[in-house]
Amino acid sequence: MKPAPAESTAELLHRVRQQLILSQVRIMELEDERDELAPRLAATATLLTAAQTLADQKIDEAGHLETVRVKIEKFRAELQENHDYLRHMQHVTNEALNATRGQLVSAEAALAASRSQADTQRQQIAGLQSQLTAAQASTEELTRKSTQTCAQLATSEATAGELRRQLSENGKRLATREFDLSQNQAALAELQNQFAQLRTATTNERLAREQRLAQLDQETRGLQASRSWRWTAWLRALERQLGGR
Repeated sequence: MKPAPAESTAELLHRVRQQLILSQVRIMELEDERDELAPRLAATATLLTAAQTLADQKIDEAGHLETVRVKIEKFRAELQENHDYLRHMQHVTNEALNATRGQLVSAEAALAASRSQADTQRQQIAGLQSQLTAAQASTEELTRKSTQTCAQLATSEATAGELRRQLSENGKRLATREFDLSQNQAALAELQNQFAQLRTATTNERLAREQRLAQLDQETRGLQASRSWRWTAWLRALERQLGGR
């Protein structure tokens, strides 16, 4: 009855040795896998660090772009103020031009009336020349009136010339202001185009970087969720304990 326990103990020791041998083989395989995964983990960590650095750079660039956008908005507001001022000046100039044209029309009408009156008076003088002897006094009076009318005619013509000169100067000023307005509008359109292109390029690059970060995070999670990672969890815990000692 006593040899039976001895045989059971020998068999148990044999099984234990086999399990130890298998465990050592498995540990060696896991160490090989760990050595293979270590460079990949290091590379992944490096990529994550680089991605973080790049994300910080892009955040700084976004801040710079925001500063540029604020400056552009300020410049655009100034251009809009100049545009409104030029529009106001154009309106004032148009009103002055219309008033000058009205005065010119009135002066021309007065000139035409004066000329008509002068023609009528000349006809009357021509008709009264046959009665020169009998109507000497009337002729002298008509001559004086004709002289006054001619003076008024000369004054009206001088006023019309001055009004034409003012009209020409106002037209030149209006053309200059319209040219300045067109240049300011072209500059504003160019700045808006450059800002739109810069914002589009920044948005595309940021989206590409975010997709790359998501891909790296997915690969890291896939690695951590793999079977070999779970199987080697006790080895990592043992390594942390040995390292703590």
